[in-house]
Amino acid sequence: MGYALAQDCHFCISGGRAVIIDVRRDTFFALPHVLERAFSQARLGEELGEQGVAALQYLCRKQILKMNEEPTDLQPSRLPHPPSRSFADVGEPRWKARDIPLCVIRLAIARHVLARHGLAKAVDKIRALKAPLATPPVTGESHALIEAIASFHLLSDWGGSYNLCLRRSFALAFHLVKSGVAVQLVIGVMMRPFAAHCWVQLGDLVLNDRVEVVRDYTPLLIV
Repeated sequence: MGYALAQDCHFCISGGRAVIIDVRRDTFFALPHVLERAFSQARLGEELGEQGVAALQYLCRKQILKMNEEPTDLQPSRLPHPPSRSFADVGEPRWKARDIPLCVIRLAIARHVLARHGLAKAVDKIRALKAPLATPPVTGESHALIEAIASFHLLSDWGGSYNLCLRRSFALAFHLVKSGVAVQLVIGVMMRPFAAHCWVQLGDLVLNDRVEVVRDYTPLLIV
């Protein structure tokens, strides 16, 4: 018997702390130290004492972990290609007026989905659209791609101030995946100070932020 993450729960190690995201409950948090100690022991294959077993059973009751017949397998989220380049470095952005109305619609959809249905619905939409797509090339710097991203950059101040990075990133990812480009939506965290951030990647190319910004965050959820 062993432990595994419950459905749609993911974690990372940031600043030496275990941070959990529960997509269905639309929340993320650092584990309290007592729970974190037991979680770390289980993850590293160390022997659990009575208190450790009780802590993991508590996480199972909270539907963060689950028990199964396989050995314990708790792996943190990892990007296949760590960010090393930014769209901003590809060249001068070239947006097209014809792309603007559709970008506005995508941003409105993102705002509606996140506000009315939460993160889980947004993640489900991206996953469903990505399912039939092939893994993209690592470069992917086509003129059409650059023009679409530039149009989203032009509208980056539209739509209020709440959860802007998540809303804009979901809108961009939704648009590109609908267009057949299998990008990744990434949510990352840092511990000191505690903060979260969201961005979109294609291979090692960051599409809507700077590499020096996203490198400060440890990937927690990769869609």
